[in-house]
Amino acid sequence: MANLLIGGTRWVSNPVNCKEMNSNVAFCNVTNVTKGFAFGFLLVFVLPLAMAGCGGTQPTEPTSPVVVVDSVLWQRDGDQLRLLRFLDAKGVEHEGWLRRVEWPDDGDPATPPPPMQLVVILGGIGTAQRAAEIAPVPPGMSLMALDYAYDKSRQPTHGNILKNVPQIRSAAYATPRGINAAIGYLLNMTDADPRGVLVTGLSFGSTFVLKALADLPRERDAEGRDLGPKGVRAVAVYYWGADLPQMARWRMSHRPWWERESVAWGLALLFPDMEPNKTVGKISPRPLLLINAKDDEFISEAAGHRLAAAAKEPFDQIWLPGMHMHPGADALMRELVTHTMTWLAEVEGGTTARP
Repeated sequence: MANLLIGGTRWVSNPVNCKEMNSNVAFCNVTNVTKGFAFGFLLVFVLPLAMAGCGGTQPTEPTSPVVVVDSVLWQRDGDQLRLLRFLDAKGVEHEGWLRRVEWPDDGDPATPPPPMQLVVILGGIGTAQRAAEIAPVPPGMSLMALDYAYDKSRQPTHGNILKNVPQIRSAAYATPRGINAAIGYLLNMTDADPRGVLVTGLSFGSTFVLKALADLPRERDAEGRDLGPKGVRAVAVYYWGADLPQMARWRMSHRPWWERESVAWGLALLFPDMEPNKTVGKISPRPLLLINAKDDEFISEAAGHRLAAAAKEPFDQIWLPGMHMHPGADALMRELVTHTMTWLAEVEGGTTARP
């Protein structure tokens, strides 16, 4: 399902027998047979899966998970990369790469080093290890990059997607639990930054990051005022938008209308509580950074603006030049992390970053 959303071409309305309904979608006049096929697909295949459901989620504390694998991949000059496999609250196994860069030794054993800044990132499928390796992690930071809780074929063919819809849906709801388990792991380190975790989502991963944080209990001060998701310092969302059905229609503009509508309605029925419109507002009052690309070929500008419209203060949206971020764009990955850390320092210093 992820590949249906993060690749494709821009929307081009069908010039034949089409009635333009709004800026993002056009419905074509087709035969009753084609309409019946699309309706039958939704009724017989998608709706029963949606009704089978995973159900709603209850807020859970970001507690440290059960670690089943902890393997050091490399270590040099205080810079370490480890592979972690751990179980979430329902016993599902997740995989993460933990990059930790120690503070330099000041030579004074009586002075403990400052706390470690904490970062969790979820990006594209199969990109977690590379993200941990190339991210510009400064001294005094622990960064965990996560993969998705999905062990089936990741080839974006129609056959694989349709065959594995139940597993895809199960993995979609397990992934936010994995994010919150990773947050709990970092918070339970002895030298963890008490300000909490900077949580970042890249492209499709942003959907699961926002869902995970919406599922966390709320932190409150001594007077009961809402401080936002518990254990979270700030949130950054890269190259994403809101209204998943409309995003699917825009991405699948080159496909027949019934395919677009089947996927759009399938998303709405299978993942109703994953919709960023419903989750992004729950980040507040934690600081939120949205980064979008002006010429993104996968996520429309309108989708980026919809995400900002659903967000609540305090937040900033930055529009960078260029297109969507793809696996292997190491320089862009470093630029995004640098933008985010600069923004966070300015926000916490009382100013607002708007490059």
